[in-house]
Amino acid sequence: MSPRALLRALAQIAHKMGIEVREEPFSPLQRSRGGECRVMGRTVLLLDAELGHFDRACMVAEALKRRDLRGLSLPPHLRELIERGPRAPKLIPMDRLRPIAKARPRLRAEKLEPTVALP
Repeated sequence: MSPRALLRALAQIAHKMGIEVREEPFSPLQRSRGGECRVMGRTVLLLDAELGHFDRACMVAEALKRRDLRGLSLPPHLRELIERGPRAPKLIPMDRLRPIAKARPRLRAEKLEPTVALP
C-alpha cells in the first residue's frame, strides 16, 4: 500500500471515529508537526501539509491508537499499524553482513595506469 493510500485509509477511519483530519501548511518557524485538539466541541487532528504522506499517516495512526477500535472491522495491516506503530528497519550486526558479490582480485598487470599526461 502506498503512503498516500495509507494516509487516505487512516483518515477515513478517523472520520468514522469522529475525528476531523485537517492538513494545513505550518510556518517554518513552528516546531510542531501537528496534533490533536478540540475546536468548538469537535476533535480535530491538525497535520503539517509539508510532511510526507507516511509521516502524516503515522500521526493519524497515533491519534487512532488512543481510541477504542474494537467495533470497527479493519484490514489486518491497518490494525497492526495503529496498534504497534510503524516498524523500525531491522538492523543487522556488522559481523553478520555478507558482501553482495565477490570481486575478483586484480593481477598486477591489470592495475590501472594513470591516464593524465604530464607536461
